[in-house]
Amino acid sequence: MVREDSTTLEMNEPTFPFGIGTNAAGGQCADASNTAPRGETKEFLQFSPQTSRWPALIRALRCHQWSKNILVFLPLIAGHAYFHGKAVVGALLMFVAWCMVASGIYISNDLLDLEADRRHPTKRLRPFASGDLPLWVGVAVAPLLLIAGLLLSAAISPMCATA
Repeated sequence: MVREDSTTLEMNEPTFPFGIGTNAAGGQCADASNTAPRGETKEFLQFSPQTSRWPALIRALRCHQWSKNILVFLPLIAGHAYFHGKAVVGALLMFVAWCMVASGIYISNDLLDLEADRRHPTKRLRPFASGDLPLWVGVAVAPLLLIAGLLLSAAISPMCATA
């Protein structure tokens, strides 16, 4: 019996030791039984390809939305403080803090709207809705980003007040 997630290979096709081989699509597979006689087909269980989760995590952070956070530089520009080191450093750190908080909120929203996003024609392609990123990653990363951004902004607040 062959399941939907398995691939059949002829016994005389080359495989790697211990029943590990590649299927026609180039993915890895492991045989479920090593006992099929020559010429008969064997069942191979399909492994999903090993891919990095970093691209999916970066997509979940929605870095393209960070351009809105450039507004933190507006007071620097309006005050003509381009070369005031303390003000520039404060604005850069505030930009980073806003980006962390914004990404934490985007991830939280993706987790809260998961079922609706899975039914939406374009939002279903987001990392959590599509399954490219496990939910535990979002549950762990969102609060870390929110807390880190809030702590950073609180730490630089006195510096920005005196700049």
